[in-house]
Order: sequence, then structure tokens, then C-alpha cells
Amino acid sequence: NEMILIRGECYSILRLHELYKIETDVINIEDGIVIMVEDQGKVKCIFADKLIGEQQVVIKALPDYIKKVKGVSGCSLLGDATISLILNISEIVNI
Repeated sequence: NEMILIRGECYSILRLHELYKIETDVINIEDGIVIMVEDQGKVKCIFADKLIGEQQVVIKALPDYIKKVKGVSGCSLLGDATISLILNISEIVNI
């Protein structure tokens, strides 16, 4: 497992592009962003290409015709009409 040392503690890193088999040019830790998440005392660091921003959104359940995707709990329609997937942190920390 890939680990990162933060404030004297080691945490595992989950690379989203590897989990969801998405091609990306951002594979070096220095080029992306690491987000530390916690659920019920379990901590995991998520590596992503970039952090776009923060928005208040209404979360909708995934439609029945979309199969269950590990770590995704819903979606939201953004103001520019794009769809944003909502990560389920409880599942992510247990992957």
C-alpha cells in the first residue's frame, strides 16, 4: 500500500483514478491533491487530480439503470448542467 506521513502518523492513500480506472496525466503526488477523510475513527487519504471548489448541492439517488458503483452514493446536477458524483466516505475508508 502507498502511504503518506502526516504529523508523525502514516496513512494509506487511495488513488481515485486507479479505483475507477480513469486515465489521467496527474499521477505524481506533487501534481495533485491529497484529501484526508475520516469515518468512525478510520482515516484514509484520497488522491485526486484537483479540487475544483465547494458548493451546496441537492443529492439525488443514482437512477436504477446505473449499476451500484463502489464508493459512490449519489449524484447532483450542477448549475452548469453537468453531473457530479457524490463519494460515500464510509465506503471509501473501508476500501
